[in-house]
Amino acid sequence: QELSKWIFEVWCDPRWFPDGDAAVYIEYFEAVYQNIKAVSPRTRVGGDYDRAYGKILFDTFIKQWSVRSILPDFVSLYCYPMIYMEPELEMEYSDGQIKGVDAIGEYVGRQKEILSKYEMHMPVYISEWNFTVINANVLNDSRFKGAYLMKTIMDIYHEVHLMGYWFGTDLFADDDDTPLLLNGRCGLITHQRICKPSFWAMSFLNRLEEYLVGKTDHAMVTMNEFGSYVIACHNYEALGIQYFVQQEKDVTVESIPHLYEKQRRRILKITITGVENGLYHVKTRFVNSQYGSVQDEWRRMGQFSSFTPADVEYINHISRPRIQLAEQTVTNNVLNITVEMEPQEIQLLHIFRHYDENGEEEFI
Repeated sequence: QELSKWIFEVWCDPRWFPDGDAAVYIEYFEAVYQNIKAVSPRTRVGGDYDRAYGKILFDTFIKQWSVRSILPDFVSLYCYPMIYMEPELEMEYSDGQIKGVDAIGEYVGRQKEILSKYEMHMPVYISEWNFTVINANVLNDSRFKGAYLMKTIMDIYHEVHLMGYWFGTDLFADDDDTPLLLNGRCGLITHQRICKPSFWAMSFLNRLEEYLVGKTDHAMVTMNEFGSYVIACHNYEALGIQYFVQQEKDVTVESIPHLYEKQRRRILKITITGVENGLYHVKTRFVNSQYGSVQDEWRRMGQFSSFTPADVEYINHISRPRIQLAEQTVTNNVLNITVEMEPQEIQLLHIFRHYDENGEEEFI
């Protein structure tokens, strides 16, 4: 029973694609598939396409695979908008540069069209994704990364069945020659266990409720069966040309405010109809330049390389989202919410009914 919940992915080792032919890989996949299914028929077994190696085009790969008698339970993708993007995607790039960091949705859409063309209608997983694979990019520690993560998931959540962010903690890439509090690693959590804005973005999204009420480019509104609402929103701003004219490792913390195409504050006006009249609590969590950003706190403390354990504990405590409480009265079954955000800010709003001391609901 436990094994049936597992997911097995047969990675596309580039050695299994001699001369751009997928036959060897497919043979390996079928052997793995049959052996696992013999033990646990309900266990999911799929194969992936890692475009980073450029051994074979996705269209060619799927065309060969689609005519076999054994097909995968899912097809998984690796999504890194970098220099190995497939030619047909027509992404701009140069040596050592990341281009089109917002192109994951476009890439997934194109691959799904190819799957449909060959009647491969199984789920699509993203095994790994990030806007970079470089573990020396200060944007990994920044509010930009939090807004980017929330935007990306909100943009393509309905296109895929699973997304595996790469990776969870900076310990994955930690080494002895990086003594700083922050080192530009790709993890959600620093090597000293401090949560970055990217972690808070993931945490906010994990708090969303079961039922989707509505979605815009910058907000997702959800609710539960008890009439409580949870809203995640962001003010993501794309990187501008200033970022792309330098190597990733050369970007500095001080230069980050100058890397974006625009620096706009955003006001969202959210209206939800069909809401029961009454008094509601509104609990808002913020991550912005003042709250919830370990990089901004580190910068304000002088970016020192040496901190005592007590210093690290202090930074950990002050690098958490701010929580603000308010009340909202609903009349005429309409709930109106106004959200104001600075560039690269993320917020989570929890809206729930107000009850008096006896547990009775208070109506206005």
